[in-house]
Amino acid sequence: MLHGLEKAYLIPVKKERIKIKDVNFCLRTEFDTVAFRINFYSPGNDAPNERINTENLIFSQVSDEDGWIRCDLSDRQLEFDSDFFVAVELLPELNNHIEVRSVFKAKLGARGKLFSRDYLDSWMEFKGIGILINVNYYHISLN
Repeated sequence: MLHGLEKAYLIPVKKERIKIKDVNFCLRTEFDTVAFRINFYSPGNDAPNERINTENLIFSQVSDEDGWIRCDLSDRQLEFDSDFFVAVELLPELNNHIEVRSVFKAKLGARGKLFSRDYLDSWMEFKGIGILINVNYYHISLN
């Protein structure tokens, strides 16, 4: 069975309601297209806890020349009014029956709470290193 490598960041939400517009991340890959899954988790014990999106958000896209992939989620009803984790799970490819994975581009000295795991394994926090992931969202009025 193929297992995905998953990275998650804590997204703080302050006294507002937000709707996810897109998730963007940067890779090093030898493939023309990359298969990945976007997951959202509730926080618990300082790590991602339960998956909170019910829809299986699997995509296959081509990265730009710098390795960036933009995943448009504006047509999904992904709204949050409290802190959550966003995770990108890279799904492996088979090349001549050998499992090969793309990898995230890393950045030293990054801020934020980064967690990593191989699919369904325990989450581990990484300090002092980050990956290039960002989330764009809309503010929604609470009235």
